[in-house]
Amino acid sequence: QKVIKNVDFNVNDDEEFTTFAYDKGTIFVTPNRIEYFEKGKPKRVYKIKLKEEDKMTYDEKNKNLILIREKAIAVLNPDKGLGIDETKRIKFRKPKTITTIETRDNGYFINGNWEYA
Repeated sequence: QKVIKNVDFNVNDDEEFTTFAYDKGTIFVTPNRIEYFEKGKPKRVYKIKLKEEDKMTYDEKNKNLILIREKAIAVLNPDKGLGIDETKRIKFRKPKTITTIETRDNGYFINGNWEYA
Protein backbone atom coordinates (compact mmCIF):
# COMPACT_ATOMS: atom_id res chain seq x y z
CA GLN A 1 0.00 0.00 0.00
CA LYS A 2 1.38 3.38 -0.99
CA VAL A 3 0.73 5.89 1.75
CA ILE A 4 1.51 9.21 0.09
CA LYS A 5 1.80 9.98 -3.61
CA ASN A 6 5.41 10.37 -4.85
CA VAL A 7 6.90 9.01 -1.59
CA ASP A 8 8.47 5.56 -1.45
CA PHE A 9 6.98 4.58 1.94
CA ASN A 10 5.09 1.30 1.89
CA VAL A 11 3.21 -0.59 4.61
CA ASN A 12 1.47 -3.94 4.76
CA ASP A 13 -2.33 -3.93 4.79
CA ASP A 14 -2.41 -4.81 8.49
CA GLU A 15 0.48 -2.52 9.55
CA GLU A 16 -0.44 0.59 11.55
CA PHE A 17 1.46 3.84 11.10
CA THR A 18 1.46 7.47 12.20
CA THR A 19 2.73 10.49 10.29
CA PHE A 20 4.26 13.70 11.60
CA ALA A 21 4.16 16.49 9.00
CA TYR A 22 6.78 19.23 8.94
CA ASP A 23 7.50 22.07 6.52
CA LYS A 24 10.64 20.24 5.31
CA GLY A 25 9.18 16.73 5.13
CA THR A 26 7.31 13.89 6.83
CA ILE A 27 8.27 11.40 9.52
CA PHE A 28 6.47 8.04 9.36
CA VAL A 29 6.32 5.81 12.44
CA THR A 30 5.25 2.16 12.51
CA PRO A 31 5.64 -0.26 15.45
CA ASN A 32 8.90 -1.44 13.84
CA ARG A 33 10.54 1.61 12.28
CA ILE A 34 10.82 5.38 11.82
CA GLU A 35 11.40 6.77 8.33
CA TYR A 36 11.96 10.37 7.26
CA PHE A 37 11.27 11.74 3.76
CA GLU A 38 12.17 15.25 2.62
CA LYS A 39 9.38 17.15 0.89
CA GLY A 40 9.47 16.63 -2.88
CA LYS A 41 11.89 13.67 -2.75
CA PRO A 42 10.65 10.08 -3.16
CA LYS A 43 13.56 8.33 -1.36
CA ARG A 44 13.88 8.35 2.42
CA VAL A 45 16.61 10.31 4.15
CA TYR A 46 16.93 7.91 7.08
CA LYS A 47 15.37 4.84 8.64
CA ILE A 48 15.54 3.78 12.29
CA LYS A 49 14.61 0.21 13.18
CA LEU A 50 12.76 0.18 16.49
CA LYS A 51 13.34 -2.33 19.26
CA GLU A 52 10.73 -3.47 21.74
CA GLU A 53 12.53 -1.76 24.64
CA ASP A 54 12.81 1.64 22.89
CA LYS A 55 10.88 4.53 24.44
CA MET A 56 9.25 7.15 22.24
CA THR A 57 7.05 10.20 22.74
CA TYR A 58 5.95 13.28 20.82
CA ASP A 59 6.30 16.84 22.15
CA GLU A 60 3.38 18.71 20.56
CA LYS A 61 4.54 22.15 21.73
CA ASN A 62 7.92 21.92 19.97
CA LYS A 63 6.88 19.31 17.34
CA ASN A 64 9.76 17.04 18.43
CA LEU A 65 9.66 13.26 18.21
CA ILE A 66 11.80 11.90 21.06
CA LEU A 67 13.36 8.43 20.97
CA ILE A 68 15.30 6.91 23.88
CA ARG A 69 17.19 3.71 23.28
CA GLU A 70 19.86 2.06 25.38
CA LYS A 71 22.41 4.83 25.98
CA ALA A 72 21.20 7.41 23.47
CA ILE A 73 18.48 9.99 22.97
CA ALA A 74 17.37 11.26 19.56
CA VAL A 75 15.20 14.35 19.15
CA LEU A 76 13.79 14.35 15.61
CA ASN A 77 12.49 17.54 14.00
CA PRO A 78 13.40 18.22 10.34
CA ASP A 79 12.35 21.88 10.57
CA LYS A 80 14.97 22.46 13.28
CA GLY A 81 17.64 20.39 11.53
CA LEU A 82 17.37 17.60 14.11
CA GLY A 83 17.73 14.08 12.78
CA ILE A 84 19.42 10.78 13.47
CA ASP A 85 22.89 12.35 13.00
CA GLU A 86 22.31 14.62 16.03
CA THR A 87 21.69 11.71 18.44
CA LYS A 88 23.14 12.43 21.89
CA ARG A 89 24.78 9.81 24.09
CA ILE A 90 23.57 9.64 27.69
CA LYS A 91 24.82 7.04 30.13
CA PHE A 92 21.47 5.75 31.34
CA ARG A 93 22.09 2.98 33.86
CA LYS A 94 18.73 1.32 33.29
CA PRO A 95 16.95 2.84 30.28
CA LYS A 96 14.12 0.31 30.55
CA THR A 97 13.03 1.94 33.82
CA ILE A 98 12.46 5.41 32.31
CA THR A 99 8.83 6.37 32.82
CA THR A 100 8.54 10.12 32.20
CA ILE A 101 9.75 12.73 29.73
CA GLU A 102 8.63 16.23 30.74
CA THR A 103 8.89 19.27 28.49
CA ARG A 104 10.72 22.16 30.15
CA ASP A 105 11.33 25.72 28.90
CA ASN A 106 14.75 24.89 27.46
CA GLY A 107 14.84 21.10 27.26
CA TYR A 108 13.47 17.89 28.73
CA PHE A 109 13.49 16.26 32.15
CA ILE A 110 13.75 12.49 31.81
CA ASN A 111 13.28 10.26 34.83
CA GLY A 112 12.52 6.82 36.13
CA ASN A 113 12.95 4.82 39.31
CA TRP A 114 16.74 4.64 39.01
CA GLU A 115 17.87 7.91 37.44
CA TYR A 116 17.11 11.26 35.86
CA ALA A 117 18.58 13.48 33.15
